[in-house]
Amino acid sequence: MVFKEFKNPLTGKGNQHKDNAFRPMKRSRMTILDEAEMEYEREKALKPKFLLYHRDAYGFPKNLKLPSGTFHVIYSQHAKDEARTDRYGVIEIDKIPQLTVKEEDIFEIEVTNHVITKITARIGYDDRRDVIFALIPQTNVVKTIWSNLKTDIHRTLQKWKYARP
Repeated sequence: MVFKEFKNPLTGKGNQHKDNAFRPMKRSRMTILDEAEMEYEREKALKPKFLLYHRDAYGFPKNLKLPSGTFHVIYSQHAKDEARTDRYGVIEIDKIPQLTVKEEDIFEIEVTNHVITKITARIGYDDRRDVIFALIPQTNVVKTIWSNLKTDIHRTLQKWKYARP
């Protein structure tokens, strides 16, 4: 077995390895963990930050215009799956090619860089159920959909999840 000295062109440091191959210097476990944590923090800093606002928690920012009107929607695969397996019965989304949303129907918004990137609204569906859907207004994609009984009034709002305007 022949060992030869090789130098890393970036660091100038050398090490020995058989068969003229370069093998990086060993790093301690702590160094690897530190580097991984730094990489995570870098990625987190670059990720767009979003804020959630809820109508009944603290309200919506006054400077944002809520998207309303008629949306010709595209249902994501997740929304299609949820509509098919909804706990109160199938939601026939093929009969809902468009959603008409009024500002008062919207109860939650997601905002990224001062732009509304998701709205969650509740509208009537049939005589006993309402449908709730999460819509990306820029693309008209419904991310998810589910139903609640018209008699269902939520008393479990978790305000800590929401930003103050």
